[in-house]
Amino acid sequence: MSTRESASPDNAVQAATQHLLRTLIDSLPDRIYVKDRQSRFLLNNSAHLHALGATSQQDAFGKTDYDFRPVEFAARSHADDQNVMDSGRPLVNYEEPMQLASGETGTLLVSKYPLYGPDGELLGIYGISRDISEQKRLEEDLRQYTCSLEETVELRTQDLHAVNQELTALNQTLEAEILIRQQKESDILLREKQYRATTRLLTNADDNTTDLLKSVLNDAVRLVGAPEGYIGYFEEHGANFVVHHEIGAIADFYRTHLMPAVKLEQGLLSQV
Repeated sequence: MSTRESASPDNAVQAATQHLLRTLIDSLPDRIYVKDRQSRFLLNNSAHLHALGATSQQDAFGKTDYDFRPVEFAARSHADDQNVMDSGRPLVNYEEPMQLASGETGTLLVSKYPLYGPDGELLGIYGISRDISEQKRLEEDLRQYTCSLEETVELRTQDLHAVNQELTALNQTLEAEILIRQQKESDILLREKQYRATTRLLTNADDNTTDLLKSVLNDAVRLVGAPEGYIGYFEEHGANFVVHHEIGAIADFYRTHLMPAVKLEQGLLSQV
């Protein structure tokens, strides 16, 4: 080729284009490479050379994954290369194991495509891969944290449910005790009112009326099964009772409950 031909505009454009493309792929953080039909490296960008541990294009040219990676990882990559070339179908965004510099196993997100020449002849493959080991680690940490949080929430929910049941039972017990206490207090107040009314009635009545009331009350006591002689005890100790009622309340009680069983003269009932 003459000097004039090598300096033609077409060659200059082609050289500029190749330089631009080379600069572009070398600036990308993703790993870009081209392999021939035997999975030998023909081209690598700077990120892929660094991942392989190669110092230059010449250091990696014509070599395979077996020259840079453990056998189990190299075999997996070689099998994927052959699958793409044999089927003619690309493998897009699949995860491939890799060995990190620390010796731990990481993960690559890989896409591989068949590479054809101008005449349609299969030349090999080209691929692009990205190290997603940190992303996978974060996803696993998040999954474990989520599981731990769900377990904690479940335990706390069970604890709260148990406490709620205990509080509900305690509240029911307290309500029952309050009702019983209120009923007892009502009964005590009713008895005190009745005692007070009877005491006033006996204290303020004249002798004849007192005798008649004693007879009526003794009959009433016998009707309700109280012990004999209760009225006499009441007379002796009535001053010690502390009660709250009017005389009319005991009269109403007598009219309602005792009148069918005790015969009282109209004049006596009116006095009461």
